[in-house]
Amino acid sequence: MKIAMIQNNYIIGDFDGNIKKIINNCNKNRHADIIVFSELCLSGYYPWDLVDRPSFDIRQNQSIEELLEFSKTIQSHIVIGLVRKNNLTVGKPFFNSLIVINSGKIVFDYDKKLLPTYNIFDEKRHFEEGFKSGIAKLNINEKETSIGFLICEDGWNDESSNYISNPVKDLASGGVSIMISINASPYNIQKSLQRDAIFGKISTRYGIPFVYVNQVGANDDIIFDGASFVFNSKGEKVVQMKFFEEDSFVFNPQKTEVSLSEVPSRYKEIFYAIITCLKDFCYKQCIDKIIVGSSGGVDSALTLALAKIALGADKVEAITMPSKYSSSGSIDDSVALCNNLGIKLLSFPIVNAVQSITDGFNNEINTPLTGVAGENLQARIRGTILMGYSNQKGNLLLTTGNKSEIAVGYFTLYGDSNGGLNLIGDLYKTEVYELCSWINEEFGELIPNNILTKAPSAELAPDQKDTDSLPDYPHLDAILKQELEWDYFTEDEKLNLQKLIDEVPSQDYNKIIRLIDRAEFKRKQSALIARLHPRAFGNGRKIPIVHK
Repeated sequence: MKIAMIQNNYIIGDFDGNIKKIINNCNKNRHADIIVFSELCLSGYYPWDLVDRPSFDIRQNQSIEELLEFSKTIQSHIVIGLVRKNNLTVGKPFFNSLIVINSGKIVFDYDKKLLPTYNIFDEKRHFEEGFKSGIAKLNINEKETSIGFLICEDGWNDESSNYISNPVKDLASGGVSIMISINASPYNIQKSLQRDAIFGKISTRYGIPFVYVNQVGANDDIIFDGASFVFNSKGEKVVQMKFFEEDSFVFNPQKTEVSLSEVPSRYKEIFYAIITCLKDFCYKQCIDKIIVGSSGGVDSALTLALAKIALGADKVEAITMPSKYSSSGSIDDSVALCNNLGIKLLSFPIVNAVQSITDGFNNEINTPLTGVAGENLQARIRGTILMGYSNQKGNLLLTTGNKSEIAVGYFTLYGDSNGGLNLIGDLYKTEVYELCSWINEEFGELIPNNILTKAPSAELAPDQKDTDSLPDYPHLDAILKQELEWDYFTEDEKLNLQKLIDEVPSQDYNKIIRLIDRAEFKRKQSALIARLHPRAFGNGRKIPIVHK
């Protein structure tokens, strides 16, 4: 039995493009007995409230009819994920479903049983839980073969820790010869290790091969790493498909073939996740160029380096906007950075604009801007310049705040928060430096060493340093990791983080916790953040603005 695993990048709602991609892959793999695509491959994952539009159902049905007609030309069984209407009188209006097509007919259907409603997921908003068996008896090579089908979350509960139902155990009890799972499993850092642990154990426990087909690409802030795989009946990984690339592989469970693509290191993985996010965000929206404000600091430097590598130097422009507090070193660092990257650097000094508005506050409404208000004015003028240039040119503005600053609110709403996408907003400041070092090792010194060694500063006041009001970043990041995603760390990691946390005075620790809560209103109004950690700001962490 030959199983073709198809790992594609889909555009949400692009039924014409998605079905064309599916049929092209079926043609290329027409000698396979089963051709397997990913979860919701017809519509792309996740379509959210688009499923409620009448045109969604009409266009999806047209795609299904096209695939049914095509299937008459090949002998393969085609497995796809789609949205199906719930024709029962109760429940949510749709199912998250899987169908098997052969010779112009739907020969099997299955509805996802376990619907995630945690972290970034909210599938019960639209879907009803399935109740049918996932066991299909298909005629493969003139023999009836019992295949167990799962849809993503269905396979994650074999320890029965999150749901009463255990679809994996049900399939194994039904005597299936192989399990096939179609997935839209989002990426987070080292997610592949988590998948290996879960599904390798399933194959070992039941002595049944497990085929896992994932999708790849990015939709908004959610990134899919692909990395589809197969474990044999002994729990050994025998197939590992590519990370962050479209890929296909034909697997025969009866043979001992092994095909293992490279599993990337931590920062290589993070790098390609961000590159995938930016490329798809631009490609899927037909965005041609981007703009970034260049401060001479590490965050904007990393953002510019990532943008240049992803899109090319001719698609990226930077603007430096020095104030009276900007050091000559920061201006020189911006110039050196853009020279290294080969991108255009524009200069728009803000000294006169700041003075004009400051005078207006003094003279027109008798309200001098001092302290934080005066600092924020500089950031908002810069944000206005960047947005004005973005509007005029039609370029996408990338904002450049890191997770540490976003967590404690050390960014200016309607200032440096301006932009349509943030590539590094789910990287702690210490990780920003580490990713910069990895890029320099891989691509040569793109980011000048001076940017990586000078003390971080917003340069909104004389001789300002980040450590004037915050702990140093290793200690700050340890506190943030404890507060934001402690349950995702190993016990050894927790011990190391706790050592750093214990070194922080209690009044400083309590201040950080207060800052996290007080900044929620800013985060609610900020740009999309490329999701890299298991719990990212945005849909992954839902905290009310008003609470005690």
